[in-house]
Order: sequence, then C-alpha cells, then structure tokens
Amino acid sequence: MWEFQPGQGQFVYHFHHASEELLVVLRGAPTVRLPDGDRELKEGDVVGFPRGAEGGHQIRNESDEVARVLIVSTNADPDLAEYDSGKVGVWIEGSGRFFRMEDAVEHSGAE
Repeated sequence: MWEFQPGQGQFVYHFHHASEELLVVLRGAPTVRLPDGDRELKEGDVVGFPRGAEGGHQIRNESDEVARVLIVSTNADPDLAEYDSGKVGVWIEGSGRFFRMEDAVEHSGAE
C-alpha cells in the first residue's frame, strides 16, 4: 500500500518486462501516467499494468488531499524494469540493482 501526500509521486515512468501490476485506488484522486497520457483516478478505480511498454506507468498525487493506493504485483523473479530516466533495474532472487542504459556494451561472446 502506498500513500502519496499532495505533490508527491512514485518513482519515474517505468514498465516491467516480467511482472504485471494492478493498482486499486483506496482514497483520493491520484493521477496515473500511461503510455497514452495522464488519467485522473478516483476511489474504487482499478488499473492493470501488463508486462512490457504497454504497461508503462507513473503514479502522482496532483490533488490537495492524500491519495492511498494498493499496488499488487506478480513479482516475477527475475524481472527487469526500464525507466524514462535512462536506467534499467534488474531483480534476481529479491535483490535489485540499477544500471544506466548509456553504459551498454557489445557482447562478442568471446569474453
């Protein structure tokens, strides 16, 4: 469960390659950024975030009241997430690490 004060947000826009997530609005009116734009939600709304770029999302609270959401995840292991900050996150056996996409190197197979 996440609680967002007015003006607060969750991470940056991102999507997962292995995990699926489901958002349930418990209180308030958070805004979710989706691949096709922003959507203001209300109590009781449910939004699914499938694997891949079509499940991209970021949750923000642009209202004047506290917003509370429940996020349920399949927590696939391993999982990889891409962020619009130019980073990727990799989770294996519950441990996560972040890397910059600009640090990518070619893999020749000879190493």
